[in-house]
Amino acid sequence: MDEFIEVIERPHLKDNYRLTDEEIKDFIEYIFREATIISGTYQVRKSADSKDNMFLACALEGKVDYLVTGDPHLGNLKYYYGV
Repeated sequence: MDEFIEVIERPHLKDNYRLTDEEIKDFIEYIFREATIISGTYQVRKSADSKDNMFLACALEGKVDYLVTGDPHLGNLKYYYGV
């Protein structure tokens, strides 16, 4: 969640999507309220950016079908163990 908050608060994202501080705060609160917390036992070493591996691990552990991202390191993978 720390990585998510750090990214969503980046100035260029706020500017590109015309987000107010209040909208970002509300969205973060929504994610915390609605998210399913998982144990974090999976380890992945696949992405060219090591900070992105946690998102692949989370997707695998959560048994999701899709990982939606604008990150080219993850987007370039296309398919990873069913995700």
